[in-house]
Amino acid sequence: MVASSELKTKADRLLNFPNMIVATVGIGSSVKHDHLELISTDINAILRPSANSIWKYLQSNLAVPGCLACEVDIGGDIRILLDSSISTRQKLFDEGRKFIYKLIEELISFNLLNVNVSVDIFSEEVTEAIPLQNISRIKRKLGGLSLVEYNGHNVNQSLLAQHIKNIGMTSSSTSFIIFIPNGVFLDSQLIERIKHSTNERSIIVSVGLIEDPMWDNLEDLATYGYFVFSSEDAILLARYLKKEMKTTTCT
Repeated sequence: MVASSELKTKADRLLNFPNMIVATVGIGSSVKHDHLELISTDINAILRPSANSIWKYLQSNLAVPGCLACEVDIGGDIRILLDSSISTRQKLFDEGRKFIYKLIEELISFNLLNVNVSVDIFSEEVTEAIPLQNISRIKRKLGGLSLVEYNGHNVNQSLLAQHIKNIGMTSSSTSFIIFIPNGVFLDSQLIERIKHSTNERSIIVSVGLIEDPMWDNLEDLATYGYFVFSSEDAILLARYLKKEMKTTTCT
């Protein structure tokens, strides 16, 4: 989808019709989130390329009041994985940490009672733990830190893949696995291992750090291009996660 003033104008014309909703579906590896918002009726009308999620959206929005009973539930697990390997400079690690702070603060402001959030720092060793007490009310929202080890300078791919697999096995609902990697360790083999380790309820979100992000690898890693963000997008990602964790069931 190409961002253009012509497309925006056509979308605006559609909105002039009564009861018209313009929805967008983010398809492809490089989806521009600000463009999706520009031509959609609202953020709830921005959809990922999933037949099930699109059907749920249409079902709830086309329901005739009084004919269908719809229940809305918000829930899921968010696992944030921050790379602090020896090849990750302190500046990049701090950037990833600030992203996590902002993301979690925004999620907390939504008061999402059925959402579990935890942070994993993976490296050769834990060089600096995130001070959880510095985030407001975080003890009720954030689980403990766990460690995914490397072997020297090389990623222990089996251990990392097993960790991803364990996340899916221990989650009773949809899991969003947010990778904040140093792009150096991502290669096609590791990306395939990670993606094959997830189950049908796990969605991989990749976050690129501002300084020299490996966008091609990040786009390959994410479940959909729709879930590729930069470290400047913490608030935007929080809003998307809230929307994606909302389930509407109509009977």
